Amino acid sequence: MEVEKFIEYSKASINENKLSKYILLLILLFLGAIIFSGAVSAASLATSPQPQFHHDNNNTGQSQYKGPQTNNTKWKYPYPTGSWIYSSPAIGSDGTIYIGSYDNNLYALNPNGTKKWNYTTGNSIRTSPAIGSDGTIYFGSRDSKLYALNPNGTQKWNYTTGNWIDSSPAIGSDGTIYFGSDDNNLYALNPNGTQKWNYTAGNSILSSPAIGSDGTIYFGCNDYNLYAVSSTGKLKWTFRTDGLVDSSPTIGSDGTIYVGSEDGNLYALTSDGTQKWYYSTGSGIFSSPAIGKDGTIYFGSSFNLYALNPDGTQKWTFATGYDIESSPAIGSDGTIYFGSEDDNLYALNPDGTQKWKYTTGGSVFSSPAIGNDGTIYFGSEDRMLYAIQDRLTASATPPGGYYNTAKTVTLTMNRPGTIYYTLNGNNPTTTSTIYINPIVISTTTTLKYIASDLEGISPVYTQTYTIDKIPPKVIKTTPTNKKTKISRISTIIIKFSENIKASIYYSKITIKNLTTRKTVKLSKIIKGTTLYLKTSKRTANTWYTVTIPRAAIKDMASNNLAATYTFKFKTGK
Repeated sequence: MEVEKFIEYSKASINENKLSKYILLLILLFLGAIIFSGAVSAASLATSPQPQFHHDNNNTGQSQYKGPQTNNTKWKYPYPTGSWIYSSPAIGSDGTIYIGSYDNNLYALNPNGTKKWNYTTGNSIRTSPAIGSDGTIYFGSRDSKLYALNPNGTQKWNYTTGNWIDSSPAIGSDGTIYFGSDDNNLYALNPNGTQKWNYTAGNSILSSPAIGSDGTIYFGCNDYNLYAVSSTGKLKWTFRTDGLVDSSPTIGSDGTIYVGSEDGNLYALTSDGTQKWYYSTGSGIFSSPAIGKDGTIYFGSSFNLYALNPDGTQKWTFATGYDIESSPAIGSDGTIYFGSEDDNLYALNPDGTQKWKYTTGGSVFSSPAIGNDGTIYFGSEDRMLYAIQDRLTASATPPGGYYNTAKTVTLTMNRPGTIYYTLNGNNPTTTSTIYINPIVISTTTTLKYIASDLEGISPVYTQTYTIDKIPPKVIKTTPTNKKTKISRISTIIIKFSENIKASIYYSKITIKNLTTRKTVKLSKIIKGTTLYLKTSKRTANTWYTVTIPRAAIKDMASNNLAATYTFKFKTGK
């Protein structure tokens, strides 16, 4: 609006002073250039399943996707040169997995575990890649360079620092790339690879930056401090611990900054650097904290994963067999995933109980990443990248069974894909009918279906829907109605037209002595189509009435008797 006013003012001034139209044109072109440059925004962080280390700029570790509920191996990728993996995976919007290796390569893998491409640097890669919204992949190497690659694996540019880079990059909302170096500097680069600024700290920076909502960059340093630097590169504050700060900071929804230190403490700080509380584990903390939706803070130290309440009190701990440096990832259902140096990846329920564990051949330093299909990816010191995913399954709601009305059946699968089905009893294939809308079943039908995705095909699932609208009826009684000289101890037997079960008035089934007008105590047993009634010894030469209320018995489709049924008999001597 201000620019438009200025243009109008310029026109008026030019008309008044009778300046040349050429000058007016220059002014308008200049202002147009300003407007255009302001309208073009640089690539920010990608909105992919895992665009950078610990998922987002706050380093929360929270995924928007539900991870695997079982430890089923989807695939494992062996690195050709057999090198260790400390890097944590990033996942692009198309599902491509990016991860660095000690063999000097950044790998791009397809979701099915095949290699897409690899890019070779001059030294090992411990950093986790970050992905821009335009698909650019940024990562650091121990050859002292930060690299920017195109999605096809070709180099866009590289930037050289004074020493190796173990700090994973973060991407600001304006496209600025932030990362630390062993040359003691935090760097801010423009998306074209030129330096915006650098901030010199007191020692090497291994910690990966976190970016606050106001643009403040938080990072740990080996001079024992946590730093807060403005988006223009000016120091806002430092907080000193009693140990190296290799752990990457995490920012809570209320702006609280959480960071671990080699002094064994997890610190909670306000946005102005004031300590809120600290929690002591007694052992160095290298794992970066993750924050659950309810504010629970999860982090590893020594042999334990800790869960703390937002006020710093302990919620629970979970012991593994060795040190934990892997930073936890949290699925959308609250499951916590993390690796341990005891060679396992663990999945814990939010209450700290173990859901499952997956054993590899080496220590798991890599932090897990969750894909949009529920696959979890992580690297191991056994030189493998692992993909864990639940087996492909499908389900029907409601399930097959006996029903007395038509049913609308919904088919679902546990990850993206296609469902195929048949209604004629034949096994479905990928040429069968594709499930799109719920299926209406109004007559007895056998539904068979399979789920299919890029990984394969599920087993065939079968659901039989028996639609029965006909009430059951009594077809025979023993004794028959009005029969006399019936044994005083015999079991009364009522046979129905179909299998039965108890209904809401089952307890109201009675046998009444018509002389005393009192009901007698009885026991009832249902077996298939038959109801058995047993009583104590009945009175001699006496009439009895058996009453079965309409809603005392129903068939398997829940149809009650059409009407209350009664019959009578007379005992003998």
